[in-house]
Amino acid sequence: MRKYKPARIALYTLQFLELVLCAVLGIAAWYYLKFFPALAWIAVMLIAVIYILSALIYLPLYIKKTIIIIGESEIIVRSGVFVETKSIMRHDAVQYISIVRTPLSKYTSLNNIVVNALGGRLFLLFLSRENAEEIVDILRERGIKT
Repeated sequence: MRKYKPARIALYTLQFLELVLCAVLGIAAWYYLKFFPALAWIAVMLIAVIYILSALIYLPLYIKKTIIIIGESEIIVRSGVFVETKSIMRHDAVQYISIVRTPLSKYTSLNNIVVNALGGRLFLLFLSRENAEEIVDILRERGIKT
């Protein structure tokens, strides 16, 4: 039984991308609402609060609580911040797996594996490249197609 956790660099990448998105939204809100200064301030503060809640509180908790377990006969993914979800898929139910990588995934750890089975899917998210390749190799050894 092997345990994997999402890579911390993926968290930092997602936080940076969300910061850029919130900055763009804040600038756009300020530009389009500059004729109503009170409304512009409210919009910018609302965007800042959303950033703080999602990028600085929710995402770190989600990354911390997510665990992927590759057992002898099943794949288990536990995740969730407020409500914990436990997904279990038996190896013999798996049809094939897909690896999703971004162009800079070596540096951002945005490597994802999609495990497709009869009637369902299991997502293994935000893995380092080494962990993603190791999981794929383990599943290939057990007869699962990529």
